[in-house]
Amino acid sequence: MLPSPPPLPSPPPLPSPPPLPRTLTGTVLGRNGLNLRVAPVNGAIIQRLPYRSTVEIVGAQPQAGTNYIWANVNTNAGASGWVRTDFLSIAGDGTALGLSRGDEYPAPMTNYWWVRGFTLGQNPGEADHWGWDFGAEVGEAVRSGPKGGRVIGVLTCTRCTPARPNVLSQGLNLNDPNVLNDPAWGFGYGHSVIVRYLNDQLPASTQQRLRDRNQAGYHVFVIYAHLSRVDVAVGDEFSTATVIGACGNTGNSSAPHLHLEVRAGADADETQWFQLRAGLTDPGLLFLR
Repeated sequence: MLPSPPPLPSPPPLPSPPPLPRTLTGTVLGRNGLNLRVAPVNGAIIQRLPYRSTVEIVGAQPQAGTNYIWANVNTNAGASGWVRTDFLSIAGDGTALGLSRGDEYPAPMTNYWWVRGFTLGQNPGEADHWGWDFGAEVGEAVRSGPKGGRVIGVLTCTRCTPARPNVLSQGLNLNDPNVLNDPAWGFGYGHSVIVRYLNDQLPASTQQRLRDRNQAGYHVFVIYAHLSRVDVAVGDEFSTATVIGACGNTGNSSAPHLHLEVRAGADADETQWFQLRAGLTDPGLLFLR
């Protein structure tokens, strides 16, 4: 009787398929839409993309001499072109294109539009602006980040009234130095809340950006400004997406909006906003649009 043949060797396991590419999308935040151009900056306009329409982002290119980035996008209707990324709310990991990673804190409001970004001399011909401005209706809820936070300051605008909430309604000029140095105007911020987010409450991308700028372990401090009302008090600890207050038009303001300003600091016990001036940074350190 012949011996049984040896068993055949098991076939090697099939290699795992490569992960499917994650689609990077953008939602248009321009209240009046956004121009889709043939090329960045001054390219001919192909069409106007409506507010809250979505596009697929397939590339990106910085605009020389500015802090603007242009995205190469495809529309749902099959058009392709370029748009400025500060007018997009980006979903997905865009780090390969020099964009947000996607784990950052969401914008603090649900219903909003983009008004203005951060610049400290990067954009020729533009005045410095220390934060991001999101337009919204008065009363739109403003929420904290998803991982806690602590209120370290509240600014109350005692000169702001429901009938005359801002400088223009009281016959004053925007950016009047007397207003910006007056605590009765909330130093121009109007009704505002200052929140500290400890380093371990920050998304991984924010922690890495801090390390990249030799600020490992730093904490992030945020002022939510020009509110119509404040719903929290100093010392309050937040849970996920706690309502801080409501969008308004108080202080050094010309229209309803939320001014979001961010500063990084090493001292978790710092409570004086103006002592954190050296840590002023683009809110993109922590937030998505």
